[in-house]
Amino acid sequence: MREITQLAGIARTSFYSLFRDKDDVLNTILEETSSHIIWSMQAAQASAQEWPDKVYAGLHAMLDFFANDPDLARVAFVEAQIAGPKAVSLVQGAMRQYTANLASAFSTEGERLTAPPPTAPEQIAGAIYFTLYDAVARGNASRLLDLLPLVTEIALSPYLPADELQVLLDRHQADGP
Repeated sequence: MREITQLAGIARTSFYSLFRDKDDVLNTILEETSSHIIWSMQAAQASAQEWPDKVYAGLHAMLDFFANDPDLARVAFVEAQIAGPKAVSLVQGAMRQYTANLASAFSTEGERLTAPPPTAPEQIAGAIYFTLYDAVARGNASRLLDLLPLVTEIALSPYLPADELQVLLDRHQADGP
């Protein structure tokens, strides 16, 4: 606690007036980060017309956010897994929100998209999470945007035919991020 308060430039009494302990700090960081990511993804998605482009835009927003703050990415993806049950629960809650977003989007676009198995949204969220976790754990958080084509493919391949997915990826690569 001494190191945290010294780095923050606050007195220990001030720290304890705001937080119970260092776990409380971590949980607050995870809650705030989750809220910000969800807001950023929704804002990015609002600017896109088609559902696949919304998925791409949301993923881009998330990856860009974490790539610009590698330390926060490490906290959210790596440290949270060993920080106790509340931290793990917060990460799982964020994943459930992404899963619900993906599932609801499919239900509104279902007529033109390939019908995946009912567990596809959970599988997608898990695969994306593990892909990002692995990159961050290896020290590559600042390069997360390099994974945008891969995580977009993970997110959309159960829904789109391969040729449509490739057209989308090519279009976004040509347009830039």
